[in-house]
Amino acid sequence: MSFLKKLGFILSFCLLAVIAASFIFIADPPAEEIAQAGTADNVYGWAWSGNIGWVSFNCIQQYCSGNPAIRCSGESDCAGMGTCEFDDQNCSTSNYGVDYNEDNGELSGYAGSENAGWIYFGRSGGDFPAGGTSQWAKKTGGNVLGWAQIVNMSLEGWLWMDHAMASPVTVSDYEFSGWAWNENDDGTGIGWLSFNCANQAECGVSDYKVFISNAPSATGLSENFSSACSGAGISVTLSWSFNDSDPGSSQSTYELEVRDSSGVVVFDSGKKQPAPIYTDEWTVSSGLNYNETYNWRVKVWDNYNLASAWANDSFVTPAHQYPAADFTWGPSSGEQGTTFSPKALENVYFAGASTAYGGASISSTTWAFTGALPNASTTPNPGPVQFQGSGVKEVVLTVTDSDGYSCPVSKNITTKMSLPIWKEIKPE
Repeated sequence: MSFLKKLGFILSFCLLAVIAASFIFIADPPAEEIAQAGTADNVYGWAWSGNIGWVSFNCIQQYCSGNPAIRCSGESDCAGMGTCEFDDQNCSTSNYGVDYNEDNGELSGYAGSENAGWIYFGRSGGDFPAGGTSQWAKKTGGNVLGWAQIVNMSLEGWLWMDHAMASPVTVSDYEFSGWAWNENDDGTGIGWLSFNCANQAECGVSDYKVFISNAPSATGLSENFSSACSGAGISVTLSWSFNDSDPGSSQSTYELEVRDSSGVVVFDSGKKQPAPIYTDEWTVSSGLNYNETYNWRVKVWDNYNLASAWANDSFVTPAHQYPAADFTWGPSSGEQGTTFSPKALENVYFAGASTAYGGASISSTTWAFTGALPNASTTPNPGPVQFQGSGVKEVVLTVTDSDGYSCPVSKNITTKMSLPIWKEIKPE
């Protein structure tokens, strides 16, 4: 083989290697960062350059919980490899990030590139190039004005956000889009840096973006035992409120856990997607005992899959089963049942048949009669009661036991029309 042919073969091989490497970058962000920098807070995600590859805006990135080597943007990316979670596994060796200041719009800190090094978002100083906004990158309205700097390139590393060319960098609902630009007088530089896969309609191939996301929180934790009246044993409904300062943020998933007083887990929901669309409560109906203290906690995720810290609360289960409310009715106090259908204006007598548990007794009763006189009573066995017309009439009895636990029961009584009273009149 001649020297020229050998040279041509080598150059062709190198070209193919460069193309293959570029494809790998598009398919997979870099595995780790190469230097140390300052810690930042709330800007996440990746930007892409055809010349320098991926630029990471935070050492905290999303990984599949079952395989931390797999990066993800949603649960579907993990495919049997656990759930998609933000993880700080890289921060122990390379602690960096970019922070957005809610008060003044400033961007500060470091983004990292495996090939270009650190990209600095500053707060003071800077010998800015002519022709652009003379300031470090700053969000003003929906635009990002000013500059960032590729540290290794010094004065040749200015990255222009609000250039006059097509698609400068903008922010909408805390998501960046558009392109930043770096080029020097001699034509060198990294060229375009894309902040969102939507810039080239390639999100189906490589789903990347740079976004602002403050961690959400779960607040207002509360417990409700109203379902204890079902008679099916102890159950408690645990509730919380999702809070996030980000515009348009919503709860995407949640997880709650219940432990007994010795720390043993008696219930763990796992990471749940709200159904049908959004929920902020869960009913625990197994693993609980009467008169016990339980500690519970909940964690929520926003629509960018950023998790809150655990929020904690505790509750004490009832001392015993709630009372079972029940009653009968009939044409007299001595003739009772549940099938009697009185006529309108006919006297009806009611009798309580409720049961208390745990050594308690029924201490109070409250009756409500629809379309009747009287329409309410607090006596244990009220009557006579007269329904004023025909039709289906609801009767609600609420009983409270001597320990203060209350339960209602509702029954429908069908009343009939009264027969007319005939009086024979002698014709004149």
